[in-house]
Amino acid sequence: MTPQQQPAGQREIAQLVAQLENEEGSQESAAAALRDLAGYDVARRAIAAAGGIAPLVALLRNGAAGGQERAAGALRNLARNDTNRVEIAEALVVAAN
Repeated sequence: MTPQQQPAGQREIAQLVAQLENEEGSQESAAAALRDLAGYDVARRAIAAAGGIAPLVALLRNGAAGGQERAAGALRNLARNDTNRVEIAEALVVAAN
């Protein structure tokens, strides 16, 4: 599925994940938006499917204080899903090595 074929919510989530990976100046605001979206179950699954967990873990480990705080909040909300919880744990292990 191309980005243009994705539903609007998935497209927005994919853009936020891309900001986490590419735009240092907007990482904090992207993490805050993902934190807020991750309050909803359907968004938790969409964020994980868009590859959002690894860049949130990277921001948590290497970002500025504000970005770390927002990434931690996003990961906390994402961890309300059992599958995400496993993926978060795996990403933390990989990041630690």
